[in-house]
Amino acid sequence: MKKLLLFLLFFMIITQSNAQKELWGYKNYLGFQPNNPSLSNGQIIKVPLAGNNSLAEVMHTFDPNGVLGKYPRGRLFQASNGKLYGVTGLLIEEYTAPLPNSVLFEYDLILNKYTVITQLNYPNAGVIEPLSGILMGTTNNGNSVYKYNFNTGVFAITASIPSFFIPDLSGGTTYFPGAISELFKASDGNLYYTTSISRNDPPSIVAPQPGGIYKYNLLTNTISKVYYFGQDDFSPSAIFDPAGFHFIEGSPGKLYNVTQKGFLTYNPNFIFDDYGYGVLYEYDINTKSILIKYEFNYYTLGSGQGQLKKVSNTKILGTTYSYTGNLTNIPYRDGVIYEYDIPSNTVSLKHAINYQTDDFVYNIDGISDLASDGNYYNTSYSSIYRYNPITNVINKKIASTGDGNLQEMIEVCRKPSYQEFLTNTFAPAVGSTFTYNIQNTNATTYVWKKGTTILSAQTTGILNLPNVTTSDTGVYTCTMTNECGTTITANLNVNVTNLAVETVDDYKSQISLYPNPTKGILNLKFPENRGLKGYNYKITNLLGQIIEEKDISTSTKNELIINTTSYANGVYQITLITDKGNWNGKFVKD
Repeated sequence: MKKLLLFLLFFMIITQSNAQKELWGYKNYLGFQPNNPSLSNGQIIKVPLAGNNSLAEVMHTFDPNGVLGKYPRGRLFQASNGKLYGVTGLLIEEYTAPLPNSVLFEYDLILNKYTVITQLNYPNAGVIEPLSGILMGTTNNGNSVYKYNFNTGVFAITASIPSFFIPDLSGGTTYFPGAISELFKASDGNLYYTTSISRNDPPSIVAPQPGGIYKYNLLTNTISKVYYFGQDDFSPSAIFDPAGFHFIEGSPGKLYNVTQKGFLTYNPNFIFDDYGYGVLYEYDINTKSILIKYEFNYYTLGSGQGQLKKVSNTKILGTTYSYTGNLTNIPYRDGVIYEYDIPSNTVSLKHAINYQTDDFVYNIDGISDLASDGNYYNTSYSSIYRYNPITNVINKKIASTGDGNLQEMIEVCRKPSYQEFLTNTFAPAVGSTFTYNIQNTNATTYVWKKGTTILSAQTTGILNLPNVTTSDTGVYTCTMTNECGTTITANLNVNVTNLAVETVDDYKSQISLYPNPTKGILNLKFPENRGLKGYNYKITNLLGQIIEEKDISTSTKNELIINTTSYANGVYQITLITDKGNWNGKFVKD
């Protein structure tokens, strides 16, 4: 019996310690959906790290109008300030449409708040933090490297790759060596990334499609090309078409990545793609040279390489996935997980994915960083899978999320969150009850304070002050904790009035909107004693256009429900007409 109790206690401790650890990432759709364009916008989702068959929760749906960003690119990144950052980018199908540029955005995990930082010129990859407080990334169309200081709010383009002219039989074409991979900070202190196009020296009369490797010097803020992929005639010895993933560094000075095309020795059986299935390569920082470490082919490890992950200084983990086309005489594969051993220069198969026996996992397209529970998590088509590197077992983490691709997930240990205080000053009357819900769902303890005095009776996320007196006037805060840390809310200012009849401002200060941001249902709450009469409300967008207007003169309820499900994502103004004057508020449809 004692052993059983100890086991249950241990299980409860382990379960509790993982309760707030979550996987965050993007959900994207397969290209532009002409019949329902809103399906293409993308979402930010999260799922608990612990447990099986969990449901993914949508935390943000990107703006179908593009003003606040749509089509997330790369992966989310958690900076040293605890916030998430990412980028969005236009689809090729919409290049010519009159849409805003892509954006760099911030997501506050404490306030569950999405904010656009600035517009970008079509990024393909996310950001990193190579210097404390400095986020950096690349753009494709702008051919640029940018910096964002999240402490000062300053954004700047720091360097750009100039376009170049290639003569051809029709007179010539201008090319832009657009960046396609995330930046990677190597042990020499420089940043490295790949581009989809690169100029060969001397320039050829053939379009330089193979791409290249570029270096960004953090000290001089300059970009230089350090390697050019392939040959202009795509001969059998060429490698080209970098996969768009960031580098990893095995031993110091040795960077590893993959290409999607190219081969070393031509195989006549590869009749379906004359350019091969790509390679795993090593780039030597000191010699500026490349060594081909492994040539992919459909017969052994499949094709369509995924992101590499560093296991140790001697081992690298990678994935491939298979296409579902009619490939005659080639056995179908659902993808593999493989390991590359650097000292022996050998590749070994860790797990061959089988749709039927691997919990219906297929078409895996990458692998995440090692999670704190000892597993790798990443995405296959429409689902997240778990891979145990010790047992080599794969299973689904969540069921299908429907049509769409899930992108590389990151682990987040989320501190207690709460709803941002858009109104933080309240004036309840003497004798009334004042309550305020900070709308927290992930704290384990709550400590309310009035000034510096702890209110021992307040032990939940709802401040409840019955029969208030003027002595209850003060500044209130709530300190919330969980296994990931501590959050102290912003100030709540409570000014109790001893007047028999509240002033107009007293009444109006008690009107509130929640939840804010809202995903659908918005509550408009009047003072508890309903000391004012509402005539109607009007909702407008930032352009001043009326979205909804309603007569509420016959309502006696303390709370009205407004359905915003059909609203586009964005910021809205609400004006409430009362017998004591107009009240104005703002809310965000997320």
